[in-house]
Amino acid sequence: MLKPPGLLFLGFAAALLAALHAGAFAAFFHFEAGFFLAALLLWQATGILGVSVGYHRLLNHRSFECPRPIKWVLLFLAGLAGQLGPIRWVRVHRFHHAHSDTDLDPHTPRRGFWFAHLAWLFQAGRRGNEPALQEPPADLLADPDCRFFERAYPFLFYGSLAAIGWGWGWAGFLWLGTFRLAVTLHSILSINSVGHVFGRRDFDLPDDSWNLRLWAAFTGGEALHNNHHAHPRSARFACRPWEPDAGWLAIRSLAALGLAWNVRYYDPVTGSLAILRPRPQSIPLPSPAGT
Repeated sequence: MLKPPGLLFLGFAAALLAALHAGAFAAFFHFEAGFFLAALLLWQATGILGVSVGYHRLLNHRSFECPRPIKWVLLFLAGLAGQLGPIRWVRVHRFHHAHSDTDLDPHTPRRGFWFAHLAWLFQAGRRGNEPALQEPPADLLADPDCRFFERAYPFLFYGSLAAIGWGWGWAGFLWLGTFRLAVTLHSILSINSVGHVFGRRDFDLPDDSWNLRLWAAFTGGEALHNNHHAHPRSARFACRPWEPDAGWLAIRSLAALGLAWNVRYYDPVTGSLAILRPRPQSIPLPSPAGT
């Protein structure tokens, strides 16, 4: 069982968030174009490849399969994004899908916009009372790679920040560390808040998910949230050719190179899921997965 964090941890998390935003603000007093551009690239790599492709589409929804080395790269990048380990991340996200915009949803905007955006992170006691949020996903707990990256997360995350400061100095730490992490944090949290408040709804669903096509261009397709809630198993969030979905492009590129298979995607022509690149016969079948 993964225990909910105590008051000491929540106090540390609040102090860390305050320091993160202070550092992001201070970065503008040490502006260097190279660090600024590198921070944006690192944001995209960790947020899109790590969190969107790795945590979200690969682990949470089992939208595709890939070789272990590719999986390790994706989980490594996700660990740099500051989104906790894969088991904790998937545990909360699957609960969100199961109870989207109900009283059980961990971060519904029906309890307030800022609750959905940030304050829900400090509702550990409330989340700890939900049995499904106390037990980690069985399929990930049985996965040695997920167990390793769950345990290694603090060393990976804080070690990377220390390495950035050591290698690139104060300005590099502010831009590649605090600024990049603040942008990554709010771009991901905006899907919980903005993505459930306004935009365009192409599918009539009981939840409050919306599509924000412009913001999807910066979040790897994650802001096509109404599409995603309508077809959660789909590795492709875009349902129209002009909808930006960099996460899907990354998965399609892996499939074209033979590095991803059994890619499930929503086909708007048939209105159902299709399979891109069926599993190679030489690849052993995995254990049954969850949602």
